[in-house]
Amino acid sequence: MPDAAGKRALHSAAAKGHVGVVHILLDQGSRADLESTCGDYAIHDASANGHVDVVEALAGKMSDILITGSKGTTLTLAVVNQHSSVVKFILRYARTRVIRVSRLSRLLYKAVENGDVVTLDMLLRHADETNPPESTTFRYGRLLRPVATPSRCSVCC
Repeated sequence: MPDAAGKRALHSAAAKGHVGVVHILLDQGSRADLESTCGDYAIHDASANGHVDVVEALAGKMSDILITGSKGTTLTLAVVNQHSSVVKFILRYARTRVIRVSRLSRLLYKAVENGDVVTLDMLLRHADETNPPESTTFRYGRLLRPVATPSRCSVCC
């Protein structure tokens, strides 16, 4: 039964990183694929809060761990909140999945903005491994070059 905020027990345990409770709830029949009234899944709560062990526990019970909730995908929440261990797990778990160019470019920019070198490297490697080179590598290289390696301006420098 959801609480006043529309969260279920599994969502609360996931958000707080209580992996033991998550395992018990899943064993007792709680469904990882049920969304809260605000449109999020328990895996979103775990991703947003950096609880990689909970994300791992829930991933096996989800048909799609890159599922979109009210604030984005599990990967988006992990990148935005700078949880590189969660990013690493999600990319490994979904290693054969192609992430849309538009979504990946937003994630790359967020990693650059956060100064998160580890996440940036993981995202670029994932793009290279799952996308045809002609469709993404050239695009990402051009996309990031102005941000990652600023050049001198002839007017002010």
